[in-house]
Amino acid sequence: MNLRRHGWDLRFAPNAIARTNGPETILDLLMQRLRWDSAIITIWLRKYAGNLNALRADFSLSNALTTLDVVWFSVLLPLVLPLYVIWLWNYVGDFAFTLLLTVFLGLSALELITLLLIRMPLRLLPYIPFYIIVQNLVMRPLRIIALLSEMIFIISRRDNYIPQHQRWRLS
Repeated sequence: MNLRRHGWDLRFAPNAIARTNGPETILDLLMQRLRWDSAIITIWLRKYAGNLNALRADFSLSNALTTLDVVWFSVLLPLVLPLYVIWLWNYVGDFAFTLLLTVFLGLSALELITLLLIRMPLRLLPYIPFYIIVQNLVMRPLRIIALLSEMIFIISRRDNYIPQHQRWRLS
């Protein structure tokens, strides 16, 4: 975002190779996602919220739209989802479970079609239901927890992955 703010055009490099160490345990994965999802608040709503200010000299419509996209899909919609489920349950009663299950199965079918279209190896097919369940029942609530924790408690100030001398800039 800093490069984009200073006028650089970033392009997709299809042949780029990036190497990283992935989490080796479920707990490590959950802690990594907690850090990453709380960073959405730290980066997009604290550090680069100025991208939405049309009066800034370095204002760019593409940066503003990117910020709005991230905030809408990665912050607002996840935070509203539990409220929507409660509202739906109160409004339609037990039928809400049927509606939510139908949506879940429909999205799962779309996910399966997408994975087949990108030619995912068929040997991975048995893992798809597990992936879909983990994404929706573990990762989605974890994102909500991470967002609320960062918004309320600013947990990034205690994050060992952020150098101590940089943590004061997070508020």
